[in-house]
Amino acid sequence: MTPPGSATSPLESPPLAAAGASGPESLANGANAIASEAAAAAPAPQASAMEAGGSPEDAAIPPGLAATPMAPPNPESMPAEAAEAAAEDLAALTRPDFPLLSQTACLGQPLIYLDYAATSQKPRQVLEALQQYYGHDNANVHRGAHQLSARATEGFEHAREKVAAFVGAASAREIVYTRNASEAINLVARTWGEANLRPGDEVLLTVMEHHSNLVPWQLLAARTGCVLRHAGLTQSGELDLEDWRRKLNERTRLVSLVQVSNTLGCLNPIAELAPLAHAAGALLLVDACQSLPPSA
Repeated sequence: MTPPGSATSPLESPPLAAAGASGPESLANGANAIASEAAAAAPAPQASAMEAGGSPEDAAIPPGLAATPMAPPNPESMPAEAAEAAAEDLAALTRPDFPLLSQTACLGQPLIYLDYAATSQKPRQVLEALQQYYGHDNANVHRGAHQLSARATEGFEHAREKVAAFVGAASAREIVYTRNASEAINLVARTWGEANLRPGDEVLLTVMEHHSNLVPWQLLAARTGCVLRHAGLTQSGELDLEDWRRKLNERTRLVSLVQVSNTLGCLNPIAELAPLAHAAGALLLVDACQSLPPSA
């Protein structure tokens, strides 16, 4: 979540792939990075939730600079044949990294997995890192004085630094590991929400939100008296921007929405909505479960 006046992070640009990943047990899952930026504004310790690290190759990043990935060609701006070729090239580059996708599905067709909102598949690099950890460094982090614990802690914090650089965080201290989007957004609601929202304050959502970005706010509204408002959809199943603008007002304290819908597949224009939310004095929380991990 980004406060008013903050710099636009790489996550406020369109994602680099059409589908995201979210898995409770996945170290590769960056789904919740934005979801808990709001917790950083609470009296509790700074928080920006993310499941840690299937991280890119080590690279020296100058202080204060984030590793901003290059966007692939936009299929919508290409002729149909070129777009199809680009998709095939992307598949050829990425499928070999996922051992699970090497199997065949029914009728002998290659397996295609779309349920990333529930569980993210692990690329070979993550599986190898997990095997290395459990085979050589398995120990509690931040709690032991022996060499295994020291190595485990070093790897744990190194992943946090890589995640911070990738999402454009000001500091690795802004990254908090959570198990999934539900835990991350509940963390925001329980910390920042309970500390800052009062009766009559408004939280602006959309009708396309997953329960992870709906139920925590319903429970918070019952506890604090804040009001939930929901922007609707167009006939084509996309966010109704005019309705969203109408419902954004001086009482709005938080705008919370998904970047890529897990049910509709539409891409919400976060880069366009963020400055409008900030201009109204609201914080912005983005559920990036479907959009962040594939851009790694």
